[in-house]
Amino acid sequence: MRSYRQYITEAVVLRSYQHRESDSSVVIWSRELGKLTATAGGVRKINSKLRFGLTPYSLSLITLLYGKGGWRITNSVPIQNLYFSTTGPKNISRVIARVIAFCDKYLDEGLGYEDVFDTVFNGLDYISKNVKTLSECRSAERIIVLRVMYMLGFLDQESFLEPFLSEKVITDQHIFKMQPLLKETTKVINRSLHKSSI
Repeated sequence: MRSYRQYITEAVVLRSYQHRESDSSVVIWSRELGKLTATAGGVRKINSKLRFGLTPYSLSLITLLYGKGGWRITNSVPIQNLYFSTTGPKNISRVIARVIAFCDKYLDEGLGYEDVFDTVFNGLDYISKNVKTLSECRSAERIIVLRVMYMLGFLDQESFLEPFLSEKVITDQHIFKMQPLLKETTKVINRSLHKSSI
């Protein structure tokens, strides 16, 4: 008999793509398991119980099996969709989508990113509960991206960035200090990514 290991984890759906006629390959990011790709059988069928918890940007409780063929999703219970459940200034959902897309692009599969996960979701929680203007939203996004780059080891060290990198939680003071630095931090991010050839 084949032996499978079952895992139940809270994860965000980064993206998915069609795999066979009714299946999908789903890229998820879990604090415990990291970033991984799993097959969701029959998820594209209208009556599938999996599909509501596996739409992009969904935060869901996902049950996975790991066996010879890799990861397979057997159940998903949606908690919230990070894109559609936000309130606040216009375009806040796009900012959240950009943060998630950034993580999807620069995180490797098979590695643990517990600290990065905490940093990102603490930041998204701050955005969803505290920002009142688009400028504040962009400042929070910038802080999240800078912290992720710093933790992954490809951020140029600049002394003016230090106050934003030493904590996981974003505060109102961080947002206030970041707003006049948006252009300068954009330059640092672009330069760092170019140097890293990422």
